[in-house]
Amino acid sequence: SQTEQQYFPMVASCNTQNVVVSMVDDGTTNSDPFHVLKRMEARIRQAHFQKDDNWEAWIVVDDEWNSKQLEELVAWHNKDVLHHHVAVVSPKFEDWLKLHVSGDDEACREYSSFLSHKHGCQDLPGGFVNKDRLRKAIGIASRKQYRAMPGIEQIYILVEKILDVKI
Repeated sequence: SQTEQQYFPMVASCNTQNVVVSMVDDGTTNSDPFHVLKRMEARIRQAHFQKDDNWEAWIVVDDEWNSKQLEELVAWHNKDVLHHHVAVVSPKFEDWLKLHVSGDDEACREYSSFLSHKHGCQDLPGGFVNKDRLRKAIGIASRKQYRAMPGIEQIYILVEKILDVKI
């Protein structure tokens, strides 16, 4: 979605090393795991990545899909565990974003305003993503117990890797 398109480059900008975030979005609304996987496979082919290259491909999905739908993603991950990764946002991406601002009244108000206007394609609030908020969200998420499935990580693991922060 547009929110994710804004969020992940913001996270990468918090890292001082050379991190490139390239989003796979063909403009369709097909967000089910099967269609997302097909788009990712096409992007990997187009990029001509080699096994020895230093790259990672992450598929991020909401936690609304059943185990059978997620099994295809796990199989993709298992084909190349060094480069292929899957992260689930539990329950939804907007809930992950809330972890960035919990307890911060001003940021909570800005974020609430963002959510209420989201369908109008409003951008994430300026300064929403910074290292302190990312660390906070990672810390909260790492302590929560989510439905686990072998081969699937939680979203905070991806953000941690992009940011190169260890809590």
